[in-house]
Amino acid sequence: MTSTTSSLSSANSTYKQRIQALVDNHRLKIRVILAPPRTSSTAMEASCWLNSGIKYQVHEPFDNVGHSGANVDEAYRIIFESIDGEALEQSAESMTICVKEMTFQIGKGKYFTDFMRMVEGPVIVLVRNPLLTIESRIRRVLEGLDDEIAKAAGYPSLDAFVQKKTGDPNASWQAVLEARKEAQDYTIFAELLDARIDNEILFPDWKTGWEMLGDQLAQLQVTGKDYVVMDATEVRMDPETMMQRVCELWNLTYEDKMVHWTPEDLEALQTGQMGQEQAHWYKRLRKCRGFEAPAECPPGLDAFPERFQRHILEVALPAYLRALRDSRRVRIAEG
Repeated sequence: MTSTTSSLSSANSTYKQRIQALVDNHRLKIRVILAPPRTSSTAMEASCWLNSGIKYQVHEPFDNVGHSGANVDEAYRIIFESIDGEALEQSAESMTICVKEMTFQIGKGKYFTDFMRMVEGPVIVLVRNPLLTIESRIRRVLEGLDDEIAKAAGYPSLDAFVQKKTGDPNASWQAVLEARKEAQDYTIFAELLDARIDNEILFPDWKTGWEMLGDQLAQLQVTGKDYVVMDATEVRMDPETMMQRVCELWNLTYEDKMVHWTPEDLEALQTGQMGQEQAHWYKRLRKCRGFEAPAECPPGLDAFPERFQRHILEVALPAYLRALRDSRRVRIAEG
């Protein structure tokens, strides 16, 4: 065993230190996709993972750090174990991996800058119209609810909640939810989205991911970390061009399977750090055969409860527009 290998595998090292040592010794190259939720970022992650030049993908390692306050070394443990770090320490192999992370989970400040120091630029910052991203997250949140949330909001069940709200004693939760999704009208659900679980409301503003984005872009600029901004709608409009551009930026050879795949190709794709609790978030992706062309219509501002209307106007839309104006934005015409 060489002295380098011994230092890499020190039992007294944290997972963060072990990852850093692999990076410093040119054994590990970390590429990153950073995005607010519901920006087709997992589809881009899957596309990159299907490239032969990417050995592993690591899906949202800071998930438990952002949601439940886990120690930050838990994120590095997930990365280390996902890439079989112990075997890498003992081998002469070098590899490139793709990490996809949500803006609100990794946050800003030391956790963010420490991780970005390990990352090989450019970071891909993926954005999408926040009217669509927040609508999509509200839908996924509502689809995952059970009667415990209704009780937290002061109702005996979800059926009782919609019966009270609609004035129809025979209304069912599932029927009303589907009808409201079809109409793109989520105002009726304000009390549920504001329900307190473990001293935090079910869907707080910060979990839209937009509040963190501006601060993170500023930190990337201050630290000199290279990044580019891409709009998910443009990626879905012309995935071949945009993923070819990603390959150029990351020194990969473009492969057709990055935009044309089967559900079977994604069976081993890692999604979620919370098991079946998050399965419904990825159900659509696991059935698709590539990037889906954008066909959705953004809802109007009045489709949202008042709290979300304020957040969209004051935080989300300004952050999105600033990202679109960023000089590092990559457009279809530039691909």
